[in-house]
Amino acid sequence: MSYVIKIKNNNANGLRVVLLSLNWYRRKDPRLPLGIGYIYSELMNITKDFATVEVELLEYDVRDNLSDAVHQIMTIAPHILGIGVYAWNNEAVGKILSSLQKLGCKPLVVLGGPEITYGGNELKVEFPTADYFVKGYGESAFAEIVKSLIEKRTPIFPGIYKKGAMLGEILASPSSGIESSPFSKPQLAKSLLGHNFLRWQTQRGCVFRCTFCAFKSPNGAIVESDIKTVAFELKKIKEMGIRKVAVLDPVFFLNRNRSIEILRLMASITPDVEYSIQSRFEHLDSTIIDILALMNVKLECGLQTLDREVQKSIKRVNNFQKVQESIEMLVSNKVRFETHLIYGLPNQVMKSFASDVFSLNKMGCKKLRIFPLSLLRGTGIANSFENNEGEILFSTIFPREVIATKWMNRDEVFFLKGIQKKMEDSSHSISVAVKSLRDYEMEVKNYA
Repeated sequence: MSYVIKIKNNNANGLRVVLLSLNWYRRKDPRLPLGIGYIYSELMNITKDFATVEVELLEYDVRDNLSDAVHQIMTIAPHILGIGVYAWNNEAVGKILSSLQKLGCKPLVVLGGPEITYGGNELKVEFPTADYFVKGYGESAFAEIVKSLIEKRTPIFPGIYKKGAMLGEILASPSSGIESSPFSKPQLAKSLLGHNFLRWQTQRGCVFRCTFCAFKSPNGAIVESDIKTVAFELKKIKEMGIRKVAVLDPVFFLNRNRSIEILRLMASITPDVEYSIQSRFEHLDSTIIDILALMNVKLECGLQTLDREVQKSIKRVNNFQKVQESIEMLVSNKVRFETHLIYGLPNQVMKSFASDVFSLNKMGCKKLRIFPLSLLRGTGIANSFENNEGEILFSTIFPREVIATKWMNRDEVFFLKGIQKKMEDSSHSISVAVKSLRDYEMEVKNYA
């Protein structure tokens, strides 16, 4: 079922713009995704100058009947159709565009999102009816395309690629729009903030280049909200009665002094809100942990592996001593945290993964989440996938998870998937993984 927000104009001949959002929702999610809110906010800004622009947001769960989306787009008959393309909706977007083309609905199609940002010339084959591909941050770029159509000129902006252009280069728009808060728009605030749960960001991008991850920044840039905007949004979160906030910043404590300032704003403005924050163990110190101990915070610490050879192969080398010290401080200060590991990584064997779990348990970790390696467009693993000579076997359908590797056979991967499911059913207790792996070791030893 669709969710619609609309900015009306009084000119029946005005320019009609549709933003189609195809998401993979969970029950707690707001119906309006944050990313589309930023783009919509920027378009609302340009409608002040162009009173003949009408913007509509169509929102669907990717598991909905998407024929309804086709029908709705055809009913609106937009001049411009913008869609964010992600790993979970890549195939659905292609089908919707193909259907529109066959049915005679031919708006100017603009595609953006991670699948476009990190894609190459194969995108022209996957989406042959697309007119523009936007690489990098999309707010200003999409607004420029809308403006150019009104002014009957060619859009000129970093990251915009017209049909027929070579698509190999990744560009970051210098103006990301992050300093312009969508929460300041009454039409958006109700939809973004009208739930108990919110996804929120204070910065975009990641300076690290882990080969399994698609969070890397175009051109390595980190884009931050200014502190005034952060404070304003926190006041909105309090005003709307939000109870839980997931902070989307890939590495929240990258800028130590700024992150401490934001933590103090969180504590003073929204003391009753529960925050989930992503971090690396190496970025924590006693000052940060002391502040966290006074807040309602849960840290999500991506460790991925403790095996040195595996770390080197995925360009994610951890300082073991610093990891151990941070875990000890978190435990002693009773700060809630969970650790994340990935299985199916290059050079990772079953014994090495089990050793990671046992070591974390010994350090005092209580919560653990394990994930299978996935094949994501734009990652180092994806870029080398065609030449890896069968070292890693992935499923061909979303979420394209690892099936087997040169170092971990199919039965072992399937066994770890089973542990993953057990842990999800037990609130990610590390003891479940420890017991299962101990039993597995004993079984293998007896069999041998």
